[in-house]
Amino acid sequence: MGNRVMYPSNATILSYNPRKLDSFIHVDSFEIAKASNANIWTIETNPYCYRTSLTKATETKDHRVRFGYNNNFTQAFEYLKSNDAIFTTFIATEFMSTVSEDDLKSLKSILEPKASISLLEPIKSSPLAGSLLKRLEKVGYQIEEISNVTEDVSKAIMKYAEERKLDKSLFSKSLEQEWIFISVINA
Repeated sequence: MGNRVMYPSNATILSYNPRKLDSFIHVDSFEIAKASNANIWTIETNPYCYRTSLTKATETKDHRVRFGYNNNFTQAFEYLKSNDAIFTTFIATEFMSTVSEDDLKSLKSILEPKASISLLEPIKSSPLAGSLLKRLEKVGYQIEEISNVTEDVSKAIMKYAEERKLDKSLFSKSLEQEWIFISVINA
């Protein structure tokens, strides 16, 4: 999502990484922490990626970056709500394709009013983007921006694979998708 994501430098960020298409498409909480003074709580739903993130958190010793493992967003929400967590920013990949209408509504209650929401979503075809926007608006979110970022995502995936000498077939599911970036405000 790079420079498209806007948040105050002292933000309290909730990020969500379902990693359904492949484990490499995710919000990099460590990069956000490097670039700001934000506190970041990351929800992981893939146990392998959760363990990898914990290992990296132990190595970096950055106490602003925290990880929680949950089977899905509903479980994570219940935990956060029970601990009176409130966030100024929400950043996620594959959020709309992995949550229910109730999850969309629940998210509002752990975000501050006017909290920014940045979503990177896979779509199979352009008409699907319209249905995602309708779901967001129906729940009461205000759409700020939507843009097709398929080319940017493909370039980032290829660069990532080349730098790590990974087989590009590992990314085939992600490379077969169109990707859109959606910026939303918790209205």
